[in-house]
Amino acid sequence: MKTHFKILFLCRDNSALSIMAEHIMRKVAPDEFESFSAGQLPKDGPHPLAVAVLHKHFEVDASAAKCRSWDEFRDKEWDFIVMLGDEDLENVPTWPGNPVVAHWHIQDPTATQGEADEQERAFWQAAEQINRRINLMVAIPIQKLETLHAVT
Repeated sequence: MKTHFKILFLCRDNSALSIMAEHIMRKVAPDEFESFSAGQLPKDGPHPLAVAVLHKHFEVDASAAKCRSWDEFRDKEWDFIVMLGDEDLENVPTWPGNPVVAHWHIQDPTATQGEADEQERAFWQAAEQINRRINLMVAIPIQKLETLHAVT
């Protein structure tokens, strides 16, 4: 029985949603999932509010997080690929290993305009949605996750 899964979180620029998902998964299920994130057009670095919300609301230190291109992970085998964002990603690679692929439609908080507290609230709301989905995913018994991966 498999007891450890590799999961890759993707978003367009790998600066907010996928960074938050990677680090929340690392906190929630470090023994069950090896978590990474990447993007189609990665920014130079994580959005400061993504790092701040992770620290403030989830007690996660993401200060060393880096934005990476999905090309860096193209040849690795994955059990799960989760695309995040409110739009479809273009030219998504075909991933080896026949991973389970999901798209979590979550509004990109980097597009939020307004005062600093409104922007932080948008990041917190997105992180909470990610946290809920991750907690639901890891609540599935490991044997069922293994079976799910085997039938794709």
